[in-house]
Amino acid sequence: MIIRWGGAGILALVILFFGAFGGTMVASWFDQSDSVQNLGTSIGFVVGGVAVWFSGRGLNGPRLNYDRWTQQWELIQENRHRLMGIPMQYWAIVGPVMAIVMFNNALHS
Repeated sequence: MIIRWGGAGILALVILFFGAFGGTMVASWFDQSDSVQNLGTSIGFVVGGVAVWFSGRGLNGPRLNYDRWTQQWELIQENRHRLMGIPMQYWAIVGPVMAIVMFNNALHS
C-alpha cells in the first residue's frame, strides 16, 4: 500500500502511533496483563486522536496572506496538510474508533 501525504499530513499517523504506544507503555508499568495493556492502548488512541484534531486544525487553519500585487490582505482557507487525500484533522476520528476496538479487546480478554 502506498501512503500519500501532502505537507505535514504524515504527522497524523505518527501522533496516533505514539499515542497508542505511550498508552501501552504507561499501562505496562502498572500490570503486565493483556486487558490492562489494551485499556492503556485505547486511552492512548483517544489522546492521540485529540492531539491529531488540534494539530490538524492548527496547521490547516485560516491564515492571512498579503498580496503585493493588489496590496491587500486576504484570508486563505486551504487544507494543505493531507494524508491519503483527507485533511489531517479528520484523521482524528481514527483514534476513538481504534480506542473502541481496543477497549472491546480489553473487556473480552
